Amino acid sequence: MKTIYENGTILARGGIAQALVTDGERILGVGNLDDMRALAGKDAVQIDLEGRTLAPAFIDPHSHFMAVANSMLQLDLADLHSLDELKARIAAYLDGRNLAPGDFLVGTGFDPQDMGGWPGLDALDAVAGGYALVLQHKSGHAAMASSIALTKMGITTDTPDPDGGRIGRENGKLTGYLEENAFLNAQHAFPVPDMDALMDAVVRAQRLYAGHGIATVQEGLMMAQMLPMYQEMMRRGILTLDVVGYPTPQDYAAFADALPGCVGKYSGHVKIGGLKLILDGSPQARTAYMSAPYANADDGYRGYPAMADADIVAALMQADRLGTQVLMHCNGDAAAQQMIDACRAAQANGADLSKIRPVMIHAQTLRPDQMKELPALHITPSFFVAHVYHWGDIHIENLGMARASGISGLASAKALSLPFTLHQDAPVIKPDMLETMWCACVRRTKRGVTLGEGEKIDAKTAFDAVTKNAAMQYGEADKGELAPGMRADMTILSGNPLTTPADALRTIRVERTIAGGRTVYAR
Repeated sequence: MKTIYENGTILARGGIAQALVTDGERILGVGNLDDMRALAGKDAVQIDLEGRTLAPAFIDPHSHFMAVANSMLQLDLADLHSLDELKARIAAYLDGRNLAPGDFLVGTGFDPQDMGGWPGLDALDAVAGGYALVLQHKSGHAAMASSIALTKMGITTDTPDPDGGRIGRENGKLTGYLEENAFLNAQHAFPVPDMDALMDAVVRAQRLYAGHGIATVQEGLMMAQMLPMYQEMMRRGILTLDVVGYPTPQDYAAFADALPGCVGKYSGHVKIGGLKLILDGSPQARTAYMSAPYANADDGYRGYPAMADADIVAALMQADRLGTQVLMHCNGDAAAQQMIDACRAAQANGADLSKIRPVMIHAQTLRPDQMKELPALHITPSFFVAHVYHWGDIHIENLGMARASGISGLASAKALSLPFTLHQDAPVIKPDMLETMWCACVRRTKRGVTLGEGEKIDAKTAFDAVTKNAAMQYGEADKGELAPGMRADMTILSGNPLTTPADALRTIRVERTIAGGRTVYAR
């Protein structure tokens, strides 16, 4: 069935068009109104844009789809400001749920800056009510666990710190704090959610993404325990958005063997896109691996790597053998240098980086001198620029103004003609592309500080970063633009992001999202 969109602003490849025609999941034509009406025919479905803007659907360059769904089943800790408020939220969460003391009670979205720091272990135990309470840092890189939770995780005072992680201790006693791989490893103790509840959360998670104009979503770290969940999602046929997943090097074979039809192509809206590596932590938690010490670090502390250099090179060579992509989480500039050096070493060993298409995820403190090295290594940076607003004030404290002003150096990348993408790392923050565009153009912190005036970019550059550049990152040439033959992934917006004043970009509303020619969200 053909559909014609008219009477609005259509952001087509090459400029503004008067009308657009789709036929099934593809765009049939884009152009002037008379030609498109003739192409559509008299039986076509007519969509009156009523002066609104039709744009290519946004593409999510990096997030964690299953974590977004799972967070909908967990205790919400966002904007938590006191232990009394935590106690009240726990009581409200437990009401009607079949949980007993001793069971895990996992909270998500906790930001220590909202409470003036992490609560102590004794204080946490006092409000936990006998449950195995875990407060997950909003970044996903750290947590605070109650005494019962530590016991259930098998963590004692004698448990050694894992490579790339730390277990909090003070005067020989556990503090409850778990950082990086110490927390990642402990999550294996969490109970598997009820499958029906999780599948319902998956449907709600899709609506969240689609409600922000997104038709292609990333599963930014696929681990073995997720495999049954993906098999069930596909068995039930509940996916309407495309999901691209990146298993760890250790778990890639399990996914490829179980879902052979998804390797490098979509089946049931799922595609296994490559490998995912985590090279360091987060700058707001002071675990990003930096080349120079953090501010006020008298001991010279500059974070630490999560992987050894040789293991990064080995993963790149694995990707070369598989003919697949590699994504690497790099927040600190020292981690970015690890990735650069590893790519150079893999290239020297015969790896074809043009086929691997490495992506530097977050690239928070990637320096301009490092950016110059990326094109020869076929590395695309994907910047988490919304950090400027959400944690820019913390970055000023942790890094000092000079370094903090350089985070997500978008203008520097543009000056080098370096293609880049922008992401939100959901569930760290909501997958709100228009807020991210606003952050990229305005660069204002929550306290109103302009952080990096010289790194602001224009709206068109930001728009390209979440549409056609994101399609390029995935190697999906039929997405990211409105043109004949392209997939009919589109979004109807209340305003034109290319002409809206920068400060008003985040006020634009997503009115409808179309994936493969089908409406998957309507406001």
